[in-house]
Amino acid sequence: MKKKGISNQIKQAPVPNSFIPKGYATDNLLSQIITSKYQYGLPLYRQETMFKQYSIELSRKTTTDWMKKSADILQVLYDRIRQQLLKHSVIHADERVKIRKKKQSSAITV
Repeated sequence: MKKKGISNQIKQAPVPNSFIPKGYATDNLLSQIITSKYQYGLPLYRQETMFKQYSIELSRKTTTDWMKKSADILQVLYDRIRQQLLKHSVIHADERVKIRKKKQSSAITV
């Protein structure tokens, strides 16, 4: 007895939205690169070297482009947080105090 072809439907889940439109970097990879750079002070060229140790080819140009695109996307969030912080007369961060006088538009670092 000969078998005839069987037709199976393959269901494919929709591709999740990427943080960077049309980009292939996952949210986790972007957060790793950004956190390593800004929280731990690890420059992109050193991250590139670290990725190469695991046979992952990520050029500095690529990671730099991702950083720029991420910054553009996160600018709205930055502006909103800054706006909220500047409503207060005193801001505490990194053990420095910024005092903003009501009649002056610029902050004074103490």
